[in-house]
Amino acid sequence: MKDVEAIKNKLVFLEIKEKELLILKLKKLINKELVDNKEINYQYIIDLMTFLVEFRNLNDYIKEIDIEIDTLDKSQGWGAYLPGQTKIEINLCNIIDDLKKSIRGLDDELKKIFLFARVFITCFHEIEHANQIKICIDNEDNIETIILRNSMSYLLGKEWELELINKGYNAFEVPQIIKNQKDLEYYNDELYLINPSEHLAEIKSSFMALCSFSQYFSKYPFLKRDLMYYFYNSLLSGYEKCSSPTKVFIEEYTKINDLDKIEELSKELNTFEKALYGLELSRKEKAKLKQKRNYYYRGY
Repeated sequence: MKDVEAIKNKLVFLEIKEKELLILKLKKLINKELVDNKEINYQYIIDLMTFLVEFRNLNDYIKEIDIEIDTLDKSQGWGAYLPGQTKIEINLCNIIDDLKKSIRGLDDELKKIFLFARVFITCFHEIEHANQIKICIDNEDNIETIILRNSMSYLLGKEWELELINKGYNAFEVPQIIKNQKDLEYYNDELYLINPSEHLAEIKSSFMALCSFSQYFSKYPFLKRDLMYYFYNSLLSGYEKCSSPTKVFIEEYTKINDLDKIEELSKELNTFEKALYGLELSRKEKAKLKQKRNYYYRGY
């Protein structure tokens, strides 16, 4: 618990509204689901997703939840948010199949709670993508909003075209710019790991899993090691490619941007918060985070 509280204290700028209340309610929900369900199943996902959508006021952004429980389809991954359809897809079959080696040798109860935690991360991650569009549209004055509005498409059709023209692009450039941005955001595997929207969604989801499942850490040290490693690995994602993943992505995404403002705001951030937003880390800062990640990896 002390480790989790220490991480909380280092992520002061983490934008999750009513964070402590959300964590408290999630702990109660998870505890109830573990009692009510003998194994990971459709009902757990529906209960979790329904709660998160309502608590985070995302009903306008998520109107359908499609959960695959029968068909293994590796082309689909674990989950996806489809903004144009306001739909989230979760493939439970894929998740269980991909994790079967990780849970080999664990007792039945630990297997169950391990899968509950990993599915939680997937669900929160996809819901966070919907929340990111809400963040962009609400346009609050904080560093996360600025980063997201500079690195993801959140408007549709003519609104997006007008936004680009207002930024200063020539109207004749706009169709190609929109195509390039869609390719970067959704289809470019090389840039996927440094996409700020993916980076933030993964860190927020792993952080919330740490907080929400911490009540089981004393009984299941393996669970703590797994989630701690997952969190630190998420913080470091993309940094093997460059010292400032967000900057590199934004420069690829749009030539007219707010990087100067982002860099100015980053001066008040600590190492954890800079890693959260994919901002520049020194070699010493990266080494310290890797040391923590390796500490939990060695625990396996």
